[in-house]
This record gives sequence, C-alpha cells and structure tokens, in this order.
Amino acid sequence: MAASERQETPGSWQPRPMAPRPPDRPRRPDRLTVDTRPWQPQLDVLDTGVLLELRARLEQWETYAGGDPLAAHHSGQMTQYLAELRTLAAGGPDQRSHAVMLAALALGPRGGGLPGAGDLAPLVLAAAEGDADAVELAIAWGCGWGREVSPEHGWHARWVAAILALSSLAGGSINQAARWLGEKVSGFAQAARAGGAVELQAYAPVIAMELAVGACRCGHGGRGSPAGTCARPEHRLAAWRPEVCSLRAFVATAVRGSALASLRTGAFATSMLSSFLLEDQLVRVDVAEFDVCHACNEDLIRTAVDEQRRIDVSSVVRGLHDIGRCPDCDLPADPNRTYRVGRKNWLIVPAQWGGQHHARHRYRCMGCGNLFSIGLRRCPICRWQVHHRDRLTSVWVRSTWLRHAA
Repeated sequence: MAASERQETPGSWQPRPMAPRPPDRPRRPDRLTVDTRPWQPQLDVLDTGVLLELRARLEQWETYAGGDPLAAHHSGQMTQYLAELRTLAAGGPDQRSHAVMLAALALGPRGGGLPGAGDLAPLVLAAAEGDADAVELAIAWGCGWGREVSPEHGWHARWVAAILALSSLAGGSINQAARWLGEKVSGFAQAARAGGAVELQAYAPVIAMELAVGACRCGHGGRGSPAGTCARPEHRLAAWRPEVCSLRAFVATAVRGSALASLRTGAFATSMLSSFLLEDQLVRVDVAEFDVCHACNEDLIRTAVDEQRRIDVSSVVRGLHDIGRCPDCDLPADPNRTYRVGRKNWLIVPAQWGGQHHARHRYRCMGCGNLFSIGLRRCPICRWQVHHRDRLTSVWVRSTWLRHAA
C-alpha cells in the first residue's frame, strides 16, 4: 500500500513538536505616515522669566544709550537707536528667537504687561523660519505686517515706536533722494530751499502711516483700496517679503521707486515721494525737449528724412542737449537744421517753481518726427506740411536765450 493511501488507526496520531517562535518584529505600517501639523516655535522664549530677563537687559542698555525709542525720535537719533538695538539683539545667546523678542520689547507697548504666547508667537515663528533681520521683523510686525490689527489691544495694535522706526527708514530714503535731486536736477535746490529740509522730512511720517495702513494716495495704477488711491503693491507694507529683500530696500523702493543710490526717473515717476513733490510744486516728471545737433548727427537726421521715421534717442551718441550750444562741437542750435525730440520721464522744475523749464506746445512732424514751433506750417527739416493744426504736443523747454528766440 502506498504511503499516501495509508490510514491511521484511532489513537495512533501524535502532534509534531513546534519550532521555537522567532522574536516579535515591529509591525510595518500599511502606509507612510507624516506629521503634517505646522511647526511651532519653542515657546519657552516667551516664558515670563525669559521675558523679564530680556526687558531688564533692554532697560540697562537704554539707560546707558540715553533713552527709549520715543526719546530717540524726539532727539533725531532714531537711526542710531535702531543700529545699536540691532547690535544688542545680535549679542544674545539665541541668535533668532531672543533677538526678535528683544527688538519687540524695545518697540512694543511699554505701559502694559509683558506679551503672552498668543501675542508674539507668530513673530518668533517668522524669525525662526528665515534669516531676516530681527529688528526689521519687529518694526514690520509692530506696524501691522503679517497679522490682524486690534486697536483696543496694546500688543495687537500698531506700535507707536514701530511706526516711528518705519518713519525713520522713510526719512533716510527721502534724504538720499533729495541729495541726488539737488545735484542732478537744475532748479531743485533753489525750489527746496524755500521750504527747507524740515519740510521734506515732514513727508516721512505720512509715508510711513500710508505704508503701514495700505492707504497710499499717490494715484498711480488706479484706485487700489477704499482707503487710498493707489494700486501699486510696493506701496503697501503688507506686500513685503523678507525672503526677497530687506525692509530698508522695500521702503526705499516705495519712497523713491528704487533701492539704488541714484534715482531711476521712470520708477521715481510712480513713487510715493514724487506725488508729494508734485503737490508741493518742487519737481515733476514729464516730457522735456532736447536738441539733436545737426552737425554731430547729420547722418541720423538725413536717415530720418529719407526713411520718414523718428530718430531713436538711444542711438544718439553725441550732440544731444537742452542748452543753447552743443556741448560736443560748440555750435549753436539752428531752428532750420537742428532736430528736436521729446524725452519722457524727465525730472523738471518749472520756472514758476524756481526752475528753468517752461511749458510749450509743438507740432510733431508726421514724417521725420521732428518737433517744431507752432508758428510754422511746414517742418523745417523735411518740409512736411501741417494738416491738423489742433494736434499739438506738450513739452517742457529749458530756458536759454536762443530757445526764447525760437
């Protein structure tokens, strides 16, 4: 009988001994689990003991430095106060959380109690997640950046010292723009001297408040919000991104159109400062008339006449000026041969404001593009005849004895 066909008799079956069970292994999860809860900062830095230690350190430093932010503002030393506060904050044991907390204590409310975890924890989180300057973060946070503002709650309202600090940043940018305008724009120094430097600095707190609240009234880009008449995001502090630029650079861009040392007239035309200067009759951005010297640019002028197209100002290498004589060849302008162009986004101080520019109307040649006097009926360059005498071009002309004669 085959083994597979054997039948076991009752009572003959015996269980086989079991092999020893291996040690339990950790059960493999069915799927990979990831903790998606947002990271929270270590709130021990908001502990009362830590805050008291930071405040004591701040008060000791302010006693040596000469006062709090309000005293620094009234004495005109806010810039120095912020610079020394930055040094003090960087000298702590924790380079990020303690630094931003110290800056917040310096710029925040002084009359009430210490802030709680719910007051400044998001600020500490913002400092921990990036490498932005701690003092700049505290200034922006105090002005309402990145949070809801509750005027009835001290730490949730806008901080007075933070607004003054933002005003100091705006004032520095205004000073830099004023120096550049005084050196580069004819007549600006004379026009500004009537009001004095104090008047220019008066723009700083207004600009700071408009930045903080998002209520810029410059009118550039259309109506942006019910509170203001501006649709440019760089004119609202809420648009600041610490990972993109510093707060100082952001404020400079809002105030004068660029963070560069020299002004870019196209960007300055849409800046917050330009609207104030225009309202106070100090400087405007408009179209200025320039001469293209007929001797230095004979070929360019001939091409414009032959091909019946305007001269591109960027192609003029020499002989482009707005004075009576060419600075390159010293020849006077000739009304019948000198080509005239309009340059957009030019900084102008009108004569009635103390400058040298007068508003004029010109015909623009539909052939070569030359600008010429409305007293003529033909273009003196290409002899194109004026057909529509009501189509005029407005330009600003710098005063010279020759231009008055033309």
